[in-house]
Amino acid sequence: MGALAATCKTWHDFCEDNEVWKALYMRTIRATIEDTSIHIGGPYERYRDIRGERRKNECPLYYKVCPVQTKYRPNPGITVNDFPSTRSVTWWHPNTRELLRNHACLSHPANAEFVSTLKTWREVRDDGIDNDEFIQLEATLRWSVWACRDVLPYLSYVEDAWIKYNREHGLSTVNLCQCPEHYLFETLGLPAVCRNYKCFKKMTLKKEKTKAEKQFKKTEKIYGKKRREYDAAVRVMQRAEKEMMKAREDNAKTCRLCDNLDNVPGVKKVKKPVIGIAYPKPSGVGWWDARVSQTIPQISTQTSSD
Repeated sequence: MGALAATCKTWHDFCEDNEVWKALYMRTIRATIEDTSIHIGGPYERYRDIRGERRKNECPLYYKVCPVQTKYRPNPGITVNDFPSTRSVTWWHPNTRELLRNHACLSHPANAEFVSTLKTWREVRDDGIDNDEFIQLEATLRWSVWACRDVLPYLSYVEDAWIKYNREHGLSTVNLCQCPEHYLFETLGLPAVCRNYKCFKKMTLKKEKTKAEKQFKKTEKIYGKKRREYDAAVRVMQRAEKEMMKAREDNAKTCRLCDNLDNVPGVKKVKKPVIGIAYPKPSGVGWWDARVSQTIPQISTQTSSD
């Protein structure tokens, strides 16, 4: 916001607007999911009504997404154009594990506690088949492994179990998904105290300051710990350096003592020279011929003696 405010006068006036800071402040508080909240799904399931945005001059307008069947439904009073397609995006999952892992709402950590209470399709089905595979509605092509599968019976069981779970835990039975990120933020339940501030910019910056102070205390504690570890390491290095210097001095003294003893007559051992026999190389003869000429007389001598 500071960088945008320094761009030009228009952006400066926009960044100083109280409504903009109100939207930013609302994102710093915890919102609750109510029956009137509008579920727009995850970031990959959202579908925008571009023509409706142009008519109402509002941006963005999202279609409502069913948290169970992941079907697009129009939002009364918000969506202008009806979305023609009602196809579910979970039609190709082969079994319960793949369905729960790829479902937009059921795979979110906010709903993990409810998902842990669900049974598998193998435990729910009553058609006499003892496996966890959903029934194929059409044959697969030779070049594809995907096929349309009938997942609606299992999703109906998930919906009934979800309603029962939310009722027992005091949650909304209209909006089953408990992930605030999947809802329009303006439709979530917010504290009444936070709605009538005169300057939301001041309140937002206060919360940011409090957050920064908490982070500063945490980083200061970590810095103090690392500083103590560094000082201890420096002391260890200094002690090791003193020991190394002392060992070097002792080594130098011993080396000088050895040199002084070597200078005393009769103490230093003199190595005797090694006397060897030199074989002169005949002129005009290669190294191989010279070697052969040296070995031939010996061979002939041994042969004659034998």
